[in-house]
Amino acid sequence: MCFKEFMNGLSNIIENELKFSTLYDHYKETISYLKSDLIKRDRVTLYIFLLLISYFLVELKPLDSVLLANKWVEKKVGFELNINYNILITALLLLLLNFAIKYFQICMNIERQYKYIHTLENSLNTFSGSKLITREGYSYLEEYPLLSALIHRIYYFLLPIGIIFAMGIKVFSILKNGLDFVSIINVLLSLLIILCTILYLLFVYRDIGNVKLLNENVKKLFVYIKLYKEETEANEEVINNMAKKKVCISFDYENDKHYKNLLSAWDKNTDFEFSFNDLTPSEINSDDYSRVKAVLTQKINSATYLLVIIGKHANDKHPRSIEIGDKNWINWEINKGKELGKKLIAVKLDNSNESPSAILNSGASWAKSFTQESIINALNKA
Repeated sequence: MCFKEFMNGLSNIIENELKFSTLYDHYKETISYLKSDLIKRDRVTLYIFLLLISYFLVELKPLDSVLLANKWVEKKVGFELNINYNILITALLLLLLNFAIKYFQICMNIERQYKYIHTLENSLNTFSGSKLITREGYSYLEEYPLLSALIHRIYYFLLPIGIIFAMGIKVFSILKNGLDFVSIINVLLSLLIILCTILYLLFVYRDIGNVKLLNENVKKLFVYIKLYKEETEANEEVINNMAKKKVCISFDYENDKHYKNLLSAWDKNTDFEFSFNDLTPSEINSDDYSRVKAVLTQKINSATYLLVIIGKHANDKHPRSIEIGDKNWINWEINKGKELGKKLIAVKLDNSNESPSAILNSGASWAKSFTQESIINALNKA
């Protein structure tokens, strides 16, 4: 009896250590993902400030600005385009709209990531029984510097208000001086920038009483005009997806993506019980390998199965294998799947194809051929 209790206790310790290790790895990867977003935010902020400065210079010195813009364009393209004031303003507004949307998306993602990191810290500290990890949560917020508070207000309040103010003045100025086709375009662009900025502010200050009420009314309006799905509809889609068994696909994007497309076609069949999500490093919009790995890890971790499609080049050495930390991305994804305890399934597109090194002796369930029936049988046996 004592031996049985000892083994149960040992099993619980190992299980908790495994959970702690998985949480901590996820914590580190999320921190890496967050740092990348912070760098992007600072860069986009600089672009927005430069655009606003350029905009005000054009408004203050329109003739000089148009002359300078025409000279710059002529130097770049080799001939004169004859840009006038309205077209120059249109170009600046389009650039501002583009960078404002990127800025708001990055800031909202940062906000979500911080909350998620704090949740992970609390979970890790619960496992450890002490405040072992507090860098981004308790320690960061305990003595928040005044300068940091000011910078936070610039990012989340002063810059958005400045954008609304500048665009409001522009709309008023255009309406006062009369409308032509280009002016109407500029009014619409300005109003769109104002709308995006207001929606961003509603998100940032969503927990404040009056703002919360305003958020609800705006949401109802967006639901009414079919720009937003009600939570019940969105939840229904999530539930339908959760009802399916989630499968991540590891494959050679350059050579075998049409096989992945076939799996996606199966996935669209509502009677099909598996939901496929591909792992495509080249499709992730980042040159930062640590961020790519973080995104791939999240995808693998959210799935139950890892399906490896073995094409002719599945075990070829990648030119940047050192940065990947493995022979290629397929091998890295297999090893990450094994580390996270995922069920492995493999299928060769041709029997002569060389298997990825990581799949050997991994206990993977093999599909006899790339057919729906064969792959489903392998998934069910895994």
